[in-house]
Amino acid sequence: MHSALKQTTFQSPAPPVMGAAGIAGLSDEDEHLTRAIAASMASDPPPRGGEGALPRSAAMWADDDDDEAAALAQVAAYEAASAAAIDMDDDGDDDVTFAAPAAVPAAALSPEALQAEASARLPPEPGAGEPACRVAIRLPSNARAVRAFRPQDRVQALYDFAVTQLAAGEAAQAFVLGDPSPGGVALRDRAATLADVNAAGGMFLVKWM
Repeated sequence: MHSALKQTTFQSPAPPVMGAAGIAGLSDEDEHLTRAIAASMASDPPPRGGEGALPRSAAMWADDDDDEAAALAQVAAYEAASAAAIDMDDDGDDDVTFAAPAAVPAAALSPEALQAEASARLPPEPGAGEPACRVAIRLPSNARAVRAFRPQDRVQALYDFAVTQLAAGEAAQAFVLGDPSPGGVALRDRAATLADVNAAGGMFLVKWM
C-alpha cells in the first residue's frame, strides 16, 4: 500500500489591517514606528540599473561626496600652482624664487641719497670754447648757486643742480623752479632744453610745493 501524501498549503500571514483604531495588535508607539518605516520605504524608488543602483537617500550622500571631491580638486590645483614657483635642485633642497623687489620710491630715500643721485645725473659743464648757458638759482636760504650748462641740456639738469645745493634735510621736499618775479612762470617741463625756455643768463627761485 502506498501511503497517501497529504499536500499542505502554507499561506503567509495577512498584513496588519489599518483602521481607525490603528494597526491591530500594536501599541501606539509601535504603530508610529511602523508608519514611519513604511513612509520611508515608499519614498525610495525601486533600484534601477542593477544591484548597484542607489536609493534616493543614498544618492543624496553620493552628491555630497562629489561636491567634496570637487572642492578637494580645486585645493590640489591651487597647491600645484603655488609649488610651481619652487625649483627642486638635485640636492633635494627647495629653492624658492621671488620676484625682483620694486624700485624704492624717491620719497623713501634719504636726503643724502637723493643729493647723491642728483649729482650723478648732472651733465658736465661745457668746456672752453663751447656754447655755455649760465644759470643762477636762488635757494631758500637766500643764497645763490651759479653753474654753466650747455644749451641742449634739459631743465631736469637745473632741478638736479638745485637738489645738490639745498641744505641738509631739504632735498626730500618737493619744489619747483620758477621766475622770482611775482606771478613768474614755473619750469615744469623737465624734458625741455634750456634753449627752449631761454634759461641763459636767468635766475630761478626754489619754491616749496
